[in-house]
Amino acid sequence: LTKNTYKFILSNHHILMDGWCLPIIFKDVLSFYEAELTGETCDLPTPRPYRDYIAWLNSQDKETASEFWRQTLHGFSAPTPLVLDKKPVQNQQQDSNYFEFELRLEAVVSRGLQTVAQNHRVTLSTI
Repeated sequence: LTKNTYKFILSNHHILMDGWCLPIIFKDVLSFYEAELTGETCDLPTPRPYRDYIAWLNSQDKETASEFWRQTLHGFSAPTPLVLDKKPVQNQQQDSNYFEFELRLEAVVSRGLQTVAQNHRVTLSTI
């Protein structure tokens, strides 16, 4: 990776990966690294083609899916505002509305939050 590519991945990481695929990608990278260290070849299994997912998606009952999302999103009345919706600040020094705050949680609280995220099938970042 070039330095610019690396910066792009870090600054836009949710475009390329999320909390669900990161462990898979990390495992693959470590497999290649281990193979390089031992002088072996790393042959990862061929992933299923994306078209298989699209075919499965198209075979789903549209009305059932629509009802699921109506129930799941019930009560939401406005879209989530995106950072892109904000006008760029001309001078960073003028922007005094932001500050940094660090909060350290006990291990038991962190594990509880991770459990909640897993139970609701969302990433910890979402929680």
